[in-house]
Amino acid sequence: MAEITGNLVGLGVRPGDVLHSRSAGLFGRAIRRALPGSWGNHDAIMTWSDLRGWCVAEMLPGGFALTPYADYMVDIRRGTAGVVFLRPVGITVCASIRIAERAERLADDPPPYDWLAIIGHAAQVALRASWIRWQREWKWYCTELVAHLYETEGRNVWEKRLPTPYTTEKRVTTGNLTAIAEQGVKTNMRWSEWTRQ
Repeated sequence: MAEITGNLVGLGVRPGDVLHSRSAGLFGRAIRRALPGSWGNHDAIMTWSDLRGWCVAEMLPGGFALTPYADYMVDIRRGTAGVVFLRPVGITVCASIRIAERAERLADDPPPYDWLAIIGHAAQVALRASWIRWQREWKWYCTELVAHLYETEGRNVWEKRLPTPYTTEKRVTTGNLTAIAEQGVKTNMRWSEWTRQ
């Protein structure tokens, strides 16, 4: 891997960091509505390659994607998205890079989206039935993928079987994750204000 460059280096971001985001779109608003109290609605892993530069390894409703970070910057500049870069406390640079490399390799055989877990969570919220725990192995939604990649390094950062973006925020307040940087206009509330609640 050549030297990592780009505007994110100056912010202290490195491959393997968690991108926690908030978007103004319909799907983002629906996720936050299902997760009362959550600032964000999406989690992903930051990657870097000489060929693509900074990318976001993420599970989207259509499946796994390696999205150029420049696509996020378009929404950030419009004021319709905000991102916070997070890192597990005590994780080494080598472990972070291995996580990013594993995330990039998923593009070779992309896993499908875990719609069953999403439907199960919606049923939990609607029916107030915490016993509903639907999930399919080797299919993930956004935070489920991020947690799985960290578990490959022996790090159970999310401490939960089916974590959500709200779980990610709770792990910041419990000290499992630390905020490295943030970018973008935050709708309703700045990330730093959320963390003080």
